[in-house]
Amino acid sequence: MSMERCSQCDETKDSDFFEFEDGLCESCIVLNKLGNEWNKLNQNPIQSKINAQENFCKKNKVPNFTSSDGICFSCKKQIFNSITEEKAETEHITGCPFCCRSFCD
Repeated sequence: MSMERCSQCDETKDSDFFEFEDGLCESCIVLNKLGNEWNKLNQNPIQSKINAQENFCKKNKVPNFTSSDGICFSCKKQIFNSITEEKAETEHITGCPFCCRSFCD
């Protein structure tokens, strides 16, 4: 019998019977996925992209150079209007797609 503690719900479960992934038990994994889908459906597209970039940066341990509202400090345009959800989820955004100003200078 091999016991493992879930880092989210803090329950100890037998890992021979319950699956664990990244320190989470299968119940928490399912709840997180459902919660993420619910959030995607109920967020405005800009906020969803901002959150996707924040998650990408946390996951990859890189600094998030985008502003919390997605507005470029130089040209004042909403950068996430021209950035796809997929790009926000998979690429490190370091500059404005409109005025080409770097956010990391």
